[in-house]
Amino acid sequence: MTEYNFRLLFDAPEELSDDDLNRLYKTTHAEATIGSDDEGWSAEFDREATNFTRAVTSAIQEIARAGFAVRRLVSEDEALVNASEISRRTSQSRETIRLYAEGERKRDLGAFPAPAATFNNGERIWRWGDVAPWLSRAVGRELPGDEHRDIVSAINDALDLHRRWPRIPSRERKAIEDIVDGKIAAAS
Repeated sequence: MTEYNFRLLFDAPEELSDDDLNRLYKTTHAEATIGSDDEGWSAEFDREATNFTRAVTSAIQEIARAGFAVRRLVSEDEALVNASEISRRTSQSRETIRLYAEGERKRDLGAFPAPAATFNNGERIWRWGDVAPWLSRAVGRELPGDEHRDIVSAINDALDLHRRWPRIPSRERKAIEDIVDGKIAAAS
């Protein structure tokens, strides 16, 4: 067994009652430190498990049993970064980052990851976990990142889908299930 440290954000009223806190304490087997900050309520765990995924999913289930919906698994890799922040984190000029993103440098590494969003003014933002592996190869050194970045992204995607699922018309769900189940493969 390995011990994993992680933090889960969950939806809760502005103030948790003593009953809420006791329920969380009981369902998490007193392994969670509950707190709030500008992101909302969170539970931080130091949990022993056979693997990272099992540690996180068991904690999500426990918080759900306490009556709260987990919103996100917190990870630095999920942070949204613009070109200036990428420049700061990599010690590369902003112009170099722009050239990477435009495909004008380091073409041999393949396409720069797609932005998470592009604003009306043209500014792009990326998830750090999407760009860090590419940039590590570009700058020739390991950049900070979560060793479980793909698992974190998949868990957060699943939490997002779970939150949206009730609002999706039932006639549309089968097509989405086919995508999730891999029945629709990306064109090669």
